[in-house]
Amino acid sequence: MKKQDQNGPDIFYKVYWRRKGANSEFQSLELRKHGNIGMQVVKIQSEYFYTKFEVRVQAGNAAGYGPLSDPVTIFSAEDMPQVSPVQVAARSFNSTSLNVTWLPIDQGRDRIRGKLIGHRVRSFSF
Repeated sequence: MKKQDQNGPDIFYKVYWRRKGANSEFQSLELRKHGNIGMQVVKIQSEYFYTKFEVRVQAGNAAGYGPLSDPVTIFSAEDMPQVSPVQVAARSFNSTSLNVTWLPIDQGRDRIRGKLIGHRVRSFSF
């Protein structure tokens, strides 16, 4: 926050979060030790990988707290996929290319654990 908007010394933030759609109170973390930072990582339980959360931020200083921000919906971090393609086949396309095919993988949340952004094709020599 810019100095002219702080309205007092010792600026800091408080971050609030809860799972989207959960009937629970916001959890919070006061970042008084960090001062005027613009980012914070909050650790959550590992079972909530790639889950929607509502997040709010509130500024504070030596005089007290300011208003809460409007809630913003974010996704928590992704986890490693638990599946790999099956029935992989390759055939030569020309002298410098291969045609590689596989069956599509299950896109379920518990299997992909995030957003599938691509596949890596590795070659092996025998």
